[in-house]
Amino acid sequence: MGYVEEKMDKVIIWWVSRDWLLTMQFVKDLSTIFATITAGIVAILGLRTWKIQLKGRTEYDLAKKLLVEIYKIKESLLFVRSFYMSGGERANAYEKLKLDLEKEDPGYDGKILRSVYFIRMKGLNENHNNLHILRLESRAIWGLEIDEHLFKLDEKIKTLKITLDIYTRAQIENSPLNPDNIEKYERIIFGHSDDDFSKDIESIIQGLEAIVKPYLK
Repeated sequence: MGYVEEKMDKVIIWWVSRDWLLTMQFVKDLSTIFATITAGIVAILGLRTWKIQLKGRTEYDLAKKLLVEIYKIKESLLFVRSFYMSGGERANAYEKLKLDLEKEDPGYDGKILRSVYFIRMKGLNENHNNLHILRLESRAIWGLEIDEHLFKLDEKIKTLKITLDIYTRAQIENSPLNPDNIEKYERIIFGHSDDDFSKDIESIIQGLEAIVKPYLK
């Protein structure tokens, strides 16, 4: 092999080696870029999945709490509106509220009646307060999707409270109510399965169930 040929071989070897090193560096850089992009995509997808799971869990928990509270309200309404009032319940109200009354006192029966309803309403008032909190939570999570139904239930509870206040106060003060009003008030206060007030409550609850129950699946 001549001198020139030897030099040419060295140049070719150097060039091939240089090209291989550049190729290896390019592949390394490309791999780094690909790994970074892949990690970014995985992180984004992971975050998205986590958010979906968190949202689903939040909706599930809220739906469960909301339904339980609604059913408690339904039971409390049945208890408050029960027509039957035993002597024991009246005596219990007398003792619990430490009433200082004589049967000859004006408005005696009205005061006992008001006291019984005061005790009956404790559970409903607690449920009503809880419903208000859950209504704010549901508005934050679901917007106004179920707010209309919760508003209607809230109004029904308020109607019962106001009616009881007017009715029992009239009993205490011995101030006769208009006969038409008495009938209207008693339809709200004294419940049975097919009265309009009960039907309205049931309709509202069914509307809420239709919206909330799918979040429990």
